[in-house]
Amino acid sequence: MSTLRRPPGLAVAVWAYVALAAVLVVTHGIEAVAVLTVMCVLAASFLARRYVDGAVGERYQRHGDRMD
Repeated sequence: MSTLRRPPGLAVAVWAYVALAAVLVVTHGIEAVAVLTVMCVLAASFLARRYVDGAVGERYQRHGDRMD
């Protein structure tokens, strides 16, 4: 397992966010971009956790917030 792999589709997701943010600034203002940013951060957090769980699996037991 490569430790520095990027999650699949990361570049596409970033470009989609930038395009959608540009459209939202023009149509609805900066507040819509703030809402979009919060939604993207929450979705990215969920997907990153799922990606790491799939890559690492049960090989390392968790002890609180640290991995021993």
